Amino acid sequence: MSAIATLERGSHVYTDAKGERVPLCVSDVLRLSGICPAYPEIPSVMNHVEHARELGETVHEWADYLDRGGLADVSSLEGSEPLPYVLAYQRFRADHPPAWEHIEESFVLDGCAGTPDRIGSIMRGNKCIPVIVDIKTPRQPEKHWQIQLSGYQWLANRLDCLLYAVLLRSDATFKLLPYESDIGTFCAALRVAQWKVSNGKGKVSA
Repeated sequence: MSAIATLERGSHVYTDAKGERVPLCVSDVLRLSGICPAYPEIPSVMNHVEHARELGETVHEWADYLDRGGLADVSSLEGSEPLPYVLAYQRFRADHPPAWEHIEESFVLDGCAGTPDRIGSIMRGNKCIPVIVDIKTPRQPEKHWQIQLSGYQWLANRLDCLLYAVLLRSDATFKLLPYESDIGTFCAALRVAQWKVSNGKGKVSA
């Protein structure tokens, strides 16, 4: 059974209920297994990645604020790069009213930890459906998101949930992207990552 983990944001280190460090996280599994190759260490590429990371973090902070009951006043973002992405998230909330059970809560299972952005339910038409949702800001969807979301589903033991990415765009629109669960591939990738780490063939990110 999965359990709650604790994430130290600065170092991106996970600890379990006993305070012991969790060896791997979902992003390590994807990278070490080759599902999501590491970015080349070229200054121009690294600068782009860092800029995208900072943008994503700001948008996530605003999404957390809104989902935790914060006022929907984004006037302080006027003229900023994150503004259209935050507006897109507001539109997602209006079109698919959510009821979240977990917001940025971390889980650990079998030496691996991860933090799904959201677990709960959303409205699709007249139906309330259980979901695991990841909030995304890249220009285009990535194929490995399916395995990432499947990893979160396995960690949280929420086989009842459908998997979605909410892709926020710079024109203040969003796309709700469904993914088929593929826990088998994630667990196979986890075994590869564990083998690489235990045999000195790969390092974790923190």
